[in-house]
Amino acid sequence: MKRNVNLQIRVRKWPTAMLTIFLLCVVSTPLDAENASISEETVGQTYQEISERFTRKWAKTLRPLEDPDPDVDCLAEALYFEARGEPVRGQIAVGEVILNRVENSGFPETVCDVIYQGVDFDHGCQFSYACDGLPEAIDDKTSHDIALRLAAFLMREPERHFAKGALFYHALYVSPNWTTGLERLAKIGNHIFFRP
Repeated sequence: MKRNVNLQIRVRKWPTAMLTIFLLCVVSTPLDAENASISEETVGQTYQEISERFTRKWAKTLRPLEDPDPDVDCLAEALYFEARGEPVRGQIAVGEVILNRVENSGFPETVCDVIYQGVDFDHGCQFSYACDGLPEAIDDKTSHDIALRLAAFLMREPERHFAKGALFYHALYVSPNWTTGLERLAKIGNHIFFRP
């Protein structure tokens, strides 16, 4: 009986512990003026104005791609698997990182090649979903439709709204050592964005 009581106490403490860990992660990564969204500094709009523009409702109004394009399909797949739970501005920022890499001589020249760079090497993947060993099953059609529309928009849009210069990002719940020496640009949703 005593063992059962101890187990109940531990189970009851679990949600409190998880909430504490979550709050510590959020509080330890403040978004202050120095780490504000790049677009605030370069576009001249406030973060609130930008956030209000880039919504799911807005994304649903975007024109989808008319002709098949493997790069748009790869970009949409990356947005879906890397960022579908993020606000639209976070999905756009992830897409902009991929496009920034395409334009950078240190990375492959196509969207698909950037996304799948390193999949043949242990611990070499640039995007975790590309080599997690799980099938890429799309089971949320609405989110996938938004990802397709955002990918088409990003391929047509020359301006970078959130990730100007960002070549890297990671989720808040990890602390990779590769960020050493990189400039932190912004925290958008559950990702932090960096440039060299």
